[in-house]
Amino acid sequence: MPETISEAPCNDRYRQRGSVSVLADIPESGHIDRNEVIAMRKENVEILSDRTNAAIMRHPDRKFPGVLVQGDTLSTFCASADAACREMGRSSPGFDEANDLRNALYSLLNHYKSVLGEHSVPLPFSDQPL
Repeated sequence: MPETISEAPCNDRYRQRGSVSVLADIPESGHIDRNEVIAMRKENVEILSDRTNAAIMRHPDRKFPGVLVQGDTLSTFCASADAACREMGRSSPGFDEANDLRNALYSLLNHYKSVLGEHSVPLPFSDQPL
C-alpha cells in the first residue's frame, strides 16, 4: 500500500500555487531494479506552473524543476520525430542528430508505457501502428 504523505504548503520563494500529492514510481533507495514492479507512493511536489502539456514541477529530491509532458503528447513527439527522420533520409546532413533525438524520445515513451503497464494503467493513446 502506498505511503501517504501529508500536504504541505509550497515554499514562497518559488512562487508556486501550492503543493500536490502525486504518485511516483521510484523507490526510497533511489535504486531501480528492472526485474521488480515498483509500488506507487505519494509524494509532494512543488508546482511552479500548471500550463497544459508543459507543467513545471520540482520533485522533493531534485534541485531543479522538470517539465511534465503528458504521455499522449510524448507519443505525438515520437511520431513527429519519425516523420522528420523519414523525410530527411539517412544520407542527409543532420540525420544522425535527428535520429538520436528520436531515439531519446522513444526511450522516454517506452519507459512511460512500461511503468503504466506495470501498474495496470491504460495508455492515453493508441499503441497500434497507423
